[in-house]
Amino acid sequence: MNSILILCTCCLACSRAPTRNISPSFYYWKTVFSPTSYERTALDSLQAHRIYLRYFDVAWNSVTNTASPRAQVEFSADALDWMRQTNRELIPVVFITNECLAKMDSLAAIDLGSRLLKLVTAMDSGHSLAHARELQIDCDWTVGTRENYFALLRSLRQALPDSQLLTATIRLHQLKYKNRTGIPPVNRGMLMCYNMGNLRDPRASNSILDLDEMKKYIGALDQYQLPLDIGLPLFDWKILFRQQQFIGIVYGLTVSQLPADCAVQRDGHIVFLRDTLLQGYDFRKGDWLRDEQVSEKDLLAAADLLNKNLPRTPATVILYHLDSLLLKKYPAHELEKVFVRLR
Repeated sequence: MNSILILCTCCLACSRAPTRNISPSFYYWKTVFSPTSYERTALDSLQAHRIYLRYFDVAWNSVTNTASPRAQVEFSADALDWMRQTNRELIPVVFITNECLAKMDSLAAIDLGSRLLKLVTAMDSGHSLAHARELQIDCDWTVGTRENYFALLRSLRQALPDSQLLTATIRLHQLKYKNRTGIPPVNRGMLMCYNMGNLRDPRASNSILDLDEMKKYIGALDQYQLPLDIGLPLFDWKILFRQQQFIGIVYGLTVSQLPADCAVQRDGHIVFLRDTLLQGYDFRKGDWLRDEQVSEKDLLAAADLLNKNLPRTPATVILYHLDSLLLKKYPAHELEKVFVRLR
């Protein structure tokens, strides 16, 4: 009898899937790096020791006809002291517009790689920041810009020391159609599991995180030829339509801020009854907003889907992004469940 129990116990242990080593992290996507006390507490609670910080954007300058850095991040002295005292890591992230790549040749792309690396290095030196273990490039490249983008990445990979990883963001369409868009020549990819729907489509329900849409893309996730980290969304927004045409994205507006006589809830949307100027947004009678949120339930469901398809190898899970207003909607113990589901 004892031998049978031992055998059953061994079989159960062998049947359990091995755990995945997960590193909780956050993106920080503001122009001034100065985490609040609330944000710092959230990092402590979730044991997130790595922050992926947007250093600057690279956009096309139509005056000089060159790719130029924009919106370079500023650092508060207090935040830098806190980083050093807590031994947290800052990972530089550089966002490059696809337009830049479309308007240059491969030699110019290689030169751009050299210039952006010099700026990242100068920013690190100027603020006495420790040598980062990783540099991440964020770009929604296409089939047409693939050659230039990959030339830029190869030049960066050659210039970086072997001890420093080069990583690149991967959109879901780049994952599914890898034979056309290619596999970027980097050490790791960061799969962006958000912004997966067509936000311009008035028929869409949620362009930030749509689980049915996600299922269409991740079936062959374990066959991608790069080790992948995962990015999940915490943000929300509202999409403005006028006569069924996309007008733009509305940030930071809550339903409670709307005067009672200016808008109503109708068919799941916020419909304006009269022309309204609110928080700098000019709404007209008949305009409507689609409110897009990401619930804790959706985050957990997304984590479960990914867990089924990801190889059981170490991965960083990055939440977008570190912001007090967003974090107050997601208690730390709920976000911890997301990381646990991916282990």
